[in-house]
Amino acid sequence: MDNNSNPNLSISVIEKQPLSPPPIIQKENIIDSNNNDNNNSNNNNNNNNNNNNSNDKNSTIDLSKQSTKYRLLRYISGSDAPPSMTLEFINMSASVPKAPGSKELKVILNNVSGKILPGELVALMGPSGAGKSTLLNVLGSRFNNYSGKVLINNEFGSKKFKKYLGYVLQNDVLLPNLTVYEILEITAKLRLPSTLTISEKLERVYDILHIMGLNNCKNTIIQNVSGGEKKRVSIANELLINPSILFLDEPTSGLDSTSAYSILNTLKILCKEGRTIICAIHQPSSQMFKKFDKLLLMASGNVIYFGQSNLAVNYLSNLGYSCPTHYNPADFILELVTDNFCSDDQLLSNKEEIKKYLIDEWK
Repeated sequence: MDNNSNPNLSISVIEKQPLSPPPIIQKENIIDSNNNDNNNSNNNNNNNNNNNNSNDKNSTIDLSKQSTKYRLLRYISGSDAPPSMTLEFINMSASVPKAPGSKELKVILNNVSGKILPGELVALMGPSGAGKSTLLNVLGSRFNNYSGKVLINNEFGSKKFKKYLGYVLQNDVLLPNLTVYEILEITAKLRLPSTLTISEKLERVYDILHIMGLNNCKNTIIQNVSGGEKKRVSIANELLINPSILFLDEPTSGLDSTSAYSILNTLKILCKEGRTIICAIHQPSSQMFKKFDKLLLMASGNVIYFGQSNLAVNYLSNLGYSCPTHYNPADFILELVTDNFCSDDQLLSNKEEIKKYLIDEWK
């Protein structure tokens, strides 16, 4: 085969792809082909590879060869990148009947206030029943029976902001008979802006599959994937729309430590690009805990601490509760406010008194 025909042949293969590769990749492929033509020692190998590509009319570009970092940066810096948003909540209170039809109310949020800036990754921690999921639901416009104010960029939350919000539920709700790829494809076609072409939308799907480590199960139906993979599909489904504010309720449940840390690392990169992310999370590892910019610690619907995560231990130490050396700070913080956790330390034996004291000190 004539060597001069290789560039044209390479371009024709690219043009037959079902997905349009990004301009950078397309340019690199063309340059590589031209460089190979000038390298006499590789002519035979290049001819064989091109012949194989021409015989396979349905050949596609191997997107997996692109680095995860490159895909992530391409995803968050797209033309449809959302605006950065500041989230503020003031005196949030909510209560529900203790039993159906009962007039006796249980307080699930009690004057909870805070402000989260763009670029901040916030951990929402506390024992079961602390009000974490309720607060996420209120901030994510999924719970309306409350009092207080929710402001986005100093404006009351309204429908114009909802398209910029993403929410990952604690329990996965996915159609069991669709494959992983089909679920993301449907989401892309329905929820991504009309300014993107179909090829650009599907390119986003492939990027998210790669970023979330779902390539190996993309053609598997949801009912046959593992619990950890299902959780990653739920997160990918919301990341796909590139939200300004992302709420995640227990995003690492069911994941091994490596997968959980990888997901948190991805969220941290998103924050650096101006996203606002709030995670309700149970007992993160010490390595994961260091990734968070802020900690909102709650117990019995009240705030115990809200501020920089790396200062939480010092704050509690100043109140007389010191974290032991070489101990996971997240474990210590939760043990301090969890009612049913037994401790050999007599200072930590009465959890009700400890909670009341910490709540009063924060107020």
